[in-house]
Amino acid sequence: MTKRAYKFRVYPTSAQQHNLAQTFGCCRFVYNWALFTRKRAYFDHGIKLSTGDLSAAITALKKQKGLHGSRASLACHYSSLFDTSTPRYRLPEFYSPAH
Repeated sequence: MTKRAYKFRVYPTSAQQHNLAQTFGCCRFVYNWALFTRKRAYFDHGIKLSTGDLSAAITALKKQKGLHGSRASLACHYSSLFDTSTPRYRLPEFYSPAH
């Protein structure tokens, strides 16, 4: 099977740019908050928080659009850290506004 890639460029309006920036900012906030919470729980108390634990902790934030993907992304990154079959042995990094 041949893999193909397509490159697209979008030109959002100023209102759409504002909405996208706000959505990405919310996602970055939740991802960084969840990563901080997981790191503190692991390094301070030796507890590995599950995705369900974090989901319960951010139920108020989860009602906003786009936040579920951040939690799922963090779960994927964090689970690969403890998976010995993958060559990744470093902690996930915090996202900056440049990402």
